[in-house]
Amino acid sequence: MRRFLMFLVVTIIAVSLGLTVYAFIKDDEVISINTTPIYLNVGQTLSLNDIDFEHIKAKDGTVIDFNAGSQTVRDHIEYNVDTKVFTAKVGGSVTLLITSSHKKYNNFQIEVTIGDGSS
Repeated sequence: MRRFLMFLVVTIIAVSLGLTVYAFIKDDEVISINTTPIYLNVGQTLSLNDIDFEHIKAKDGTVIDFNAGSQTVRDHIEYNVDTKVFTAKVGGSVTLLITSSHKKYNNFQIEVTIGDGSS
């Protein structure tokens, strides 16, 4: 009986230690963006709430770049870091690229069509 109780104590300690280690090393950071195509007019703005951006349980080392597209994208749509708002500058179609330094997440791409009043 004594050996059985010792076995239970060791098993409980081992399971507790394993669960504690798991709780410390698990990665429960979540980055969520709605990537449905968007239509804007020149001068219109788009906030992060409009694309349903969420960064839950953010880690200090995770950097999200909302201005990661090519120069052509930046010529069409501009991201203001201070106000966290995109502004459409000229008409056209571009693919907005949003990148993360977190290895778990791929790049997010949003098709943006900007109308300038021409047909």
